[in-house]
Parts: sequence; C-alpha cells; structure tokens
Amino acid sequence: MSHMQLTKIYMKCLLYPKLQPTHWSITAKEPPKNRALVNHPNVISCPHLGASTKEAQARCGQDIALQIVDMVMGKSLVGAVNAQVLASTFTPESHQWIKLGESIGAALKSCTTSKQPFSQVQIITQGDCLKDSSAYMTSAVMVGLLRDGSQSCPNLVNSLTLAKESGITVTRNHSEGLTQGACEVEISVNGSSYRATGSVQGGVPVLLELNSSVFRQPVSLTGNLLFFKAVASPPLLPSVTGLLATAGVEMESFSAPAARSGDQWYCVGLSSLLGDLGALKPFVKAAAQVSV
Repeated sequence: MSHMQLTKIYMKCLLYPKLQPTHWSITAKEPPKNRALVNHPNVISCPHLGASTKEAQARCGQDIALQIVDMVMGKSLVGAVNAQVLASTFTPESHQWIKLGESIGAALKSCTTSKQPFSQVQIITQGDCLKDSSAYMTSAVMVGLLRDGSQSCPNLVNSLTLAKESGITVTRNHSEGLTQGACEVEISVNGSSYRATGSVQGGVPVLLELNSSVFRQPVSLTGNLLFFKAVASPPLLPSVTGLLATAGVEMESFSAPAARSGDQWYCVGLSSLLGDLGALKPFVKAAAQVSV
C-alpha cells in the first residue's frame, strides 16, 4: 500500500471518534509533503528515534507516551533533548510567569508605532525565584512580541529561532538578591526603545511599569487593555471616559501613574477593544491597545 493511500486511510479514521488510538511508525519521506495528517489536531507527531528492533521500538514508544502523560499531568520534563526550554515549565507557578512574559511582549508590541521589525530585545529576570527561569521567560516574551496572526505560530520552543531568522538580537540577564521576582523587558525598534516591568502577585501577572511610568496600582494583565500617554490634568479622565461611552465601550478598571508631572502612561481595562484609536488624539499623545 502506498504512502498516499495510508495517509487517506488515517485521515478517514480520524473522522470516527469511536476508533481506538493507533500509531504510524514513520513517514516514507521526511519532511512529509502532505501536511493534512501531520497538522490534524488529534495527531501527535514524534521523532523517529532509529529503533530497529521490536524491543527498542516498544521502549521508545513507552518513553514518548510517558513524556506526554507527564506533560499533561504538569510533571517535570526529562530528556527533552531538542526542547530544553520546556524542562522547567510544568508547574502552576511557571505557567503564571510564562503568561506574564507573553503578556509583556504583547503589550510592548502594541506600543510600538513603527512598522519596522524589532532590532534588539533585552530581557532581565530579577529575584531568587526566577534564577532558573530566564530561558523560558525569554522565550515567553518573544512569543508575545512575535505573535501577529501569521503562519509563524511562535511558541516556547521556536520563538528564539524565529527571532534569529528575523534578524532580532535577543539578550537575557538575571539579577539575584531581590525577594520579589520580576521581569523587565526593553525593545529597540527604528531608533526608539520601549520598556516594561511586570511581576506575578497573588497568582496574577501584573504590569508594574511602562516606559518609565510606574503604576500606582499594578495593572492586571488580562482582558482588553488600553494604554495611553498624556499629561495629567483634571479633564483627562472625564474626556477619555466620555469617548469610551460614546463608542459603547465600558471602562472596567483604571490605573494611573504614581508621578504627576510630564508625559505619563495610563492603563484602562475595557469591555472590548476600541474601534478607532484615532478618536483619542485630541486628549492623548499616544495610544495603544491589546487583548491578553
């Protein structure tokens, strides 16, 4: 039976949920030209490990199955030769920090007005609790920065490779001695730099600082967020609130900067994203929004 015939048979089998799970030992050609089976959501692709005997094949198959079970159960990943970044990511705490990294990356990306690609990204993890986490935090930040709805599909494993292919220089550092963990990210694009600092408080990823504006109340990085830069003034908040009401968008939260002088960044939690950011131009100097 030909490789093409086998592919069609397996695709038909996947349409019937009552069929028992099975495995296909190896594709005839690598990489497979017909991606329909490989891309199917119910198919888990594993590398061919070169096991030539039935005993070796059974052992490799069992090892792969146990790895998958451990991943689902949130246990540590051992022996992931080509995905070392995943080794420390299977705990509830790491999930929160990964969410923080992705959210900071997405927030910073929304603030960049230039359409030019990033040239440099610097990630600094802080605190003893993150001393072994700089690898996956760096990958998580890059996922947020690179995610744009295209077919690249950045994840913890491939985000640094995608960044390198895009010509982005990524550096990471760690600062110990702090009791509270934090992640600081600075990106450079078209001669301008943008910086954000976040942490996890009470199990929730929060934004502490954006472009030198320290928020009086940490911003919960969840839902629809509107960031805008403006000079503090009594009419500012009523003007923004009125504009949102006119657009049919509810204000769910508001975070102001601790400083009151000069240009500062504010954050508003929204019921939905604003249809036209340009409507804010009479009141603010810059605006960005993101859904996290």
